[in-house]
Amino acid sequence: MNDKTVMNDTTDKPVVFTDTHTHLADPLLAVRSAEVIRQADGAGVRRFIVPSANRGDWKAVSDLAADNIVPAFGIHPWWAGGTAERQDLDRLADYLAGHPQAWVGEIGLDYLRASDDAQRQRQRGLLAAQLQLAGDYRRPFILHNVRASADLPALLKQYRNPCGGIVHAFSGSLEEAAAFCKLGLKIGIGSLLLNPQAKKARRAAAELAERQTELEKEREDAKIAVDNLRGELDRLRQHAARQSGRRNLPATAATAAAPDGAESTEGWELLGRCAAEYAGMAETADTQAADLREWQAYGGAVSK
Repeated sequence: MNDKTVMNDTTDKPVVFTDTHTHLADPLLAVRSAEVIRQADGAGVRRFIVPSANRGDWKAVSDLAADNIVPAFGIHPWWAGGTAERQDLDRLADYLAGHPQAWVGEIGLDYLRASDDAQRQRQRGLLAAQLQLAGDYRRPFILHNVRASADLPALLKQYRNPCGGIVHAFSGSLEEAAAFCKLGLKIGIGSLLLNPQAKKARRAAAELAERQTELEKEREDAKIAVDNLRGELDRLRQHAARQSGRRNLPATAATAAAPDGAESTEGWELLGRCAAEYAGMAETADTQAADLREWQAYGGAVSK
């Protein structure tokens, strides 16, 4: 098993871990998967995300899918440029369509295994295609990164995915981790954290935990502000209902129209745009609050 990320909805419940990268479909683990899962459960790991490396793995990974086992289908950068890549991508789309809970992975860039610029370009092309699929199917992804931190942010920005993802086996600097976090990704730090010689990764993990603590007040302040906006929006809706007698506040400017007798739709269109904007901000605040709780638990785990 590798990366552990805390997935916990509320801080008043016991911390439950998700192993975000465990190759349970590997033949060496598959023959004793029940034992592995039982041992993990004893350590508080109750959920597993099982990635694949290429099309040859997908069936075995698919067979493991269960309430506590999430499959991930993808093509690892080591297999970039294969003769059947286009067909494999089409088949990957089929697997994602057939497994609504599945992630996309393991995907990414590995420049250590790229002998020249042409191979690096093939890896980038394969990653772009899979990021596109992840966005199309609204799935999170597992990102492999070896000596490619300079090129990854541009691709991740181009194929920005609201579902985010996890940077697998992170071993970079705090600055690199922060860049990935800004793009909506979480940082997976595996067994490298246990190595006392891995000073850069250990320092980054500890400082990430501290930074998440600093973010707490900012996000809580943002939540209070959005809650206030919600209250204002409710009052606007009530006022609009009283004024129109029968018309509710429009959800968007596109559907906004003036009530009978009004001279202009401009005010109602503005109100509609505000309603849509406030609703979006409220949804963002709720998401950030959930992320914050996960980061708090994660920070506590890695800093012990």
